[in-house]
Amino acid sequence: MAGTTNFKFLKTVGKPIEYRLFEIVNSIAVILMAFWVVYGIIVGYETPIMIIYTSALVIFLALWLAFRNNINFRIVTGIFYLFSAIAIAFAWFPSGGSYGAIMHSFVLIYISGLLILKPRAFLTYSVVMVSIAIAASVLEYINPDLAAPYVDTKQRIMDIGIANVAMLIIVSLCIFLFKRANDLDRNKIEDLFQNLEKEKTKAESADHAKSQFLATISHEMRTPLNGILGISELLNQTELNEEQSQLVRNLIVSSEMLHNLVSDVLDLTQIEDNKLVLHEVDFDLSYEIKNIKSIFVDRIKREDKNVELVFDFDDKIDVVLTGDVLRLKQVIINLVNNALKFTERGMIKVSTELLEEREKELLINVSVRDTGIGIPKDQLKKLFNKFSKIDTPEHNRKDGTGLGLVITKNIVEAMQGEVRVSSEFGVGSVFSFIAPFKIAENQELEQANVEDIDLSPHKLKVLIAEDYEINRLVATKTLLNLGIAEVETAIDGMEAYEKAVIGSPDFILMDMKMPELDGLGATELILDKYREDHRTPPVIIATTANALKEDIDACLQVGMSHFVSKPYNQQTIYNAFKRFLTNGHNN
Repeated sequence: MAGTTNFKFLKTVGKPIEYRLFEIVNSIAVILMAFWVVYGIIVGYETPIMIIYTSALVIFLALWLAFRNNINFRIVTGIFYLFSAIAIAFAWFPSGGSYGAIMHSFVLIYISGLLILKPRAFLTYSVVMVSIAIAASVLEYINPDLAAPYVDTKQRIMDIGIANVAMLIIVSLCIFLFKRANDLDRNKIEDLFQNLEKEKTKAESADHAKSQFLATISHEMRTPLNGILGISELLNQTELNEEQSQLVRNLIVSSEMLHNLVSDVLDLTQIEDNKLVLHEVDFDLSYEIKNIKSIFVDRIKREDKNVELVFDFDDKIDVVLTGDVLRLKQVIINLVNNALKFTERGMIKVSTELLEEREKELLINVSVRDTGIGIPKDQLKKLFNKFSKIDTPEHNRKDGTGLGLVITKNIVEAMQGEVRVSSEFGVGSVFSFIAPFKIAENQELEQANVEDIDLSPHKLKVLIAEDYEINRLVATKTLLNLGIAEVETAIDGMEAYEKAVIGSPDFILMDMKMPELDGLGATELILDKYREDHRTPPVIIATTANALKEDIDACLQVGMSHFVSKPYNQQTIYNAFKRFLTNGHNN
């Protein structure tokens, strides 16, 4: 640790080092000038040099008093060094010129000024002092007699000796202060670094705790939510009277809103933790647009809105693309959701447009135009701030967290794209995004009919590993509705392992969190046993309520083939199975 010695007589202890240096330089200047005045009177200096020394003493003493009384630092230092330059210029020749003590004073004042003055004054001061030195040297070179000679050698030695001592004292003090300030700064930096390390550890711990908390809450919310949505969907497929149908539709809408809220919070957490990762697959944009349309046609009917939903697809986009289709659909659904929320009548138009065709990718614009209530221009800046809502009576009546557009913007930017918005209050809004998508190497892509989801031709056998009874019931009925030939269930990982080994299912829907043995451990045991027996293992699909990236990665690392986030529906399960059936897992 650096020493803690302080100069108790200094008024500037604790202030910036420039203040302390100036106080020392000014104090020594006063002492030196007082000495030279007294000494000059004793030995009989000539009148010009005595006038210079006496004037310097008075000015330096006045500046010292002004500085001690907290007069502006820049003003005091500016006057000090301006007068010093003038005094040196006038004293150059009377003090012996280049061979006298004036050179020591010149160098000392010059260096101290460089250390103390602010950058702008520093440059001016440097120019002035260098000009004085050059001019005086040139004049002395042309006319050496301008420099007053010393009376004798002893006087010259005394002048130069005193100047040397003063220079050594001031230089030593300056270097000491700089070294001490450097040590103190280094110790402060080390302390700050240690504190930052502690705070970083605390922040990482808090971040991990937050992620764990969200994962736990997500699981606890998504697990019963999966049962609510699944039962609602199954119930909606039965014969109901009009009142019952309306109640079930309202239940589905409320469940979907809760599901979207949970998903938005988790997405925002991934974005803030820089854990948003895109998963690229081949997809047909027109097919995915049709799927999105079917979602909102049903919703408009449920909400009884007088809104026409129009989809305008650019026929020039006639190739299979590669990208994160789930995130792409999430963005479009977010934008349509937003438009539908604020549009009671009129039209919502979703358009795709090919902007540019490059060598291996297409630049595509997707826009959502509505005839809703619009947004005041002074409120547009709030759109992409989390938990921020437009502050108008019309917008305040609408529910929402304000997360959808924030997440949309971050997803599009992760796709190397850009989100744009234009709106006129009372007329409507246009939200659009431009993003590049790769052209898929494989242009053959089998698509299923959205309305025809039937797996019965494959005669599949599926094992459901799920500890939550309601979710087992929902999953069983969902699979039977899809045409699965045989469905078996297990209530924990160990039972799942035993039934997988004996029953040889084609697919396993494996819950992540189960008692006795969790989904990850059960998967490892099942795959190890199948490898040991030289059998083709089943396709294991994680049905996880934990939608964080680390949970998904953990599923894939132990050998699971895919994951499905809870809550899921028939279409989601169908799509998950179909991707493996299409690749030839079953015929």
